[in-house]
Amino acid sequence: MTDSSAPPEVLTSAQEHGLGALTSIRKEGNPFVAAATSLVLAALIFGGLWLSSLALEHVPPGVRSIRKAVGFLLIFACLFMVVCIVYAVVTLIRGNRSYYVFADGFVYRRNRTVQAYRWQEIAELRARLYTTGDNAGKVSEYQLVPGAGRQITVPLEVVDGRDDFIDALIAGMTANGRPIA
Repeated sequence: MTDSSAPPEVLTSAQEHGLGALTSIRKEGNPFVAAATSLVLAALIFGGLWLSSLALEHVPPGVRSIRKAVGFLLIFACLFMVVCIVYAVVTLIRGNRSYYVFADGFVYRRNRTVQAYRWQEIAELRARLYTTGDNAGKVSEYQLVPGAGRQITVPLEVVDGRDDFIDALIAGMTANGRPIA
């Protein structure tokens, strides 16, 4: 992986901390695109609700079963619209996140804030497991615990049974004697 694929502020922070060469990158999607998509979906649902309510006005009063069935579906559509709006807000609050594994450390970027850690500054890497359902006992995500500061949630993205980023992170931790739980 080339150093040019990381933002300048990440490379500068890595250089200041002496982290060496960039080995792996994990970038989450753009939160503005996700929030905008979710809000457009909510607006479409709202439009559908409005049109449905207009159409229900023209259903003859004697056909109550149609009104009840459509009304029941509209309740679920309304709930889904609220979920879309909440998802958009939560996505914007979480912000833009990216993770970088370097030969001698780890860099975490959230929005414009960059945190760099040498391997010796990281207390441990913890696997978080699903507790219920078909995936019970399988890894859902990882928590990187720095010696000082807040723990960093690193998402798991399995492709063809592997997550190359997590493999690089675990290799860096293991090579430097850092605990993995």
